[in-house]
Amino acid sequence: MRIVRAVFVATAYRSVRVHSLKMSSTAGCCPAGSLPYQKPDSVRMGTTKVLAGSSVEAYVPKDYVAGQPGCILVPDAFGWNSGRLRNVADYFAEKAGYYAVVPKMMQPAYEGAQDGDGFPHELTSTPDGMPKMGEFFATLPYDSVIKPKIGGVVAHMKAAGVTKICVVGFCWGGWVVSNVLADGDFPEVVAGASPHPSIQVEGWAHKAPNEALVARVKKPMQLLPAGNDNDMYRPGGLIWDTLIASSPESELVDTFKEVLSHASFCLHHSPVSC
Repeated sequence: MRIVRAVFVATAYRSVRVHSLKMSSTAGCCPAGSLPYQKPDSVRMGTTKVLAGSSVEAYVPKDYVAGQPGCILVPDAFGWNSGRLRNVADYFAEKAGYYAVVPKMMQPAYEGAQDGDGFPHELTSTPDGMPKMGEFFATLPYDSVIKPKIGGVVAHMKAAGVTKICVVGFCWGGWVVSNVLADGDFPEVVAGASPHPSIQVEGWAHKAPNEALVARVKKPMQLLPAGNDNDMYRPGGLIWDTLIASSPESELVDTFKEVLSHASFCLHHSPVSC
């Protein structure tokens, strides 16, 4: 079994604008120098709908085809319709052969946010933006808010015929991936990955040790930190060292640390194989 491979290359997930977010390098969601929110600006192949057999609304590029593995794509702080997230889902469906789903996860959205999901991007540039984001994340605990949505997507995929599922989470979504891979209630989920991860949301927003969360992960997880991501995601860092001890099949891809900032990545070749 292989998990996400060679996802980072050269194109921005959010934006390639010259300005960047001013965030703390050791706390919060995104490090200093991260790329800012990007308004969706390209054509998508799919539709939004409530998934059959669940109450979860999601973006779905293509209907399920028998034999496909599933891929749940979890957004960053700006929700299910920001940046190029849906284009990434299109790639997973069109080029990599996955039944891809982008669920609407972060409700109620903070002041409506973007398309009713996530945190308003306008607030990230205000003095109290990051504290407000942390407070918002704290209203989204895994067990009572996030897990039921993941469970709805998994149940929908199982009913369709999917037998293997991977979860890919960007920024805040990496915290979700860690929780899902640590959750014994989802045996169908076999692997996960996180480009520009923000697993430190566990400590920042939920006031629990980051390493304790990662220590519960027993399934393969790939971390793809950007150049300005904290070294806790690299050898010698607490999160990576804890993860590889807990889940020896996990992988670290740190190839493009000199050229990409947090929120940047590009799909290169068949990125996930369960």
